[in-house]
Amino acid sequence: MRRCKTLQRFSRKLSQVGWLGLVLTFSIAQETGDLIVVSETGEPFRLYLNGEWILDRPGTRAEAHDLHEGFHKGTIYLYPSERKAVQLKKTFAVEGGYIDLG
Repeated sequence: MRRCKTLQRFSRKLSQVGWLGLVLTFSIAQETGDLIVVSETGEPFRLYLNGEWILDRPGTRAEAHDLHEGFHKGTIYLYPSERKAVQLKKTFAVEGGYIDLG
């Protein structure tokens, strides 16, 4: 229940920014997960996760599949029109097939 509330708070914060929607789905049986990041407003972004580019050129959707159990470190680079890139950094854990945004 705590994890669900944490995810809801994180999702609300991203919605307040108004640029991104974040959808996280995890498989309980395999204890791996998938991360899907979508730009709700069409603003382009890049996604860097665990030391590699998931989306290396600005786009509006990125997917990372089969994230193993443990800690993951990601950075989203937002590119609002005619402004400098904005970085959103987050370290999160996958445990038992669920995400803990702590």
